[in-house]
Amino acid sequence: MRIAVFCAVLFALLECGVSDCPTPWRGNQTSCYLHFHEPYTFFEAKIACDIVQGHLVEINSPEENAFVASLAKQHRDASLWIGLEDFVIEGEYEWTSSHTKPEFYNWKPNEPNNYYNNEDCVLIEASTGGWFDVDCVQKHPFLCESLANNDGNLNG
Repeated sequence: MRIAVFCAVLFALLECGVSDCPTPWRGNQTSCYLHFHEPYTFFEAKIACDIVQGHLVEINSPEENAFVASLAKQHRDASLWIGLEDFVIEGEYEWTSSHTKPEFYNWKPNEPNNYYNNEDCVLIEASTGGWFDVDCVQKHPFLCESLANNDGNLNG
């Protein structure tokens, strides 16, 4: 009986995508997240994420969006860089790491607005989870993401 219960719990954990993340990364579903409170430009943040075997966070669902916003709030950040940009064609946003168009968006009202024709990078607002475009040379905290695996390591 105990083995059956253990197997059921183990199967449920694996099915839900719960994985271990190395310290100090935080796990959620199948990803690990590493928060940087020090403000960096979008480009500096992208490089920092590369160095730690990750990429700027790519938000794929309302649940992940809520998780990212909650991490920003926990760290008392007003906003965080996410890995979304429209460098190639204005208004056509793609994730900077996977080079794919998002399937999920959470723009704040009247966003993106490309104010002064130089807003190509995106922040998530901690209080609302809403996204807005800004100049990429502004400095903000950021969140790196990496796929988790079951041995406590990152898949990059």
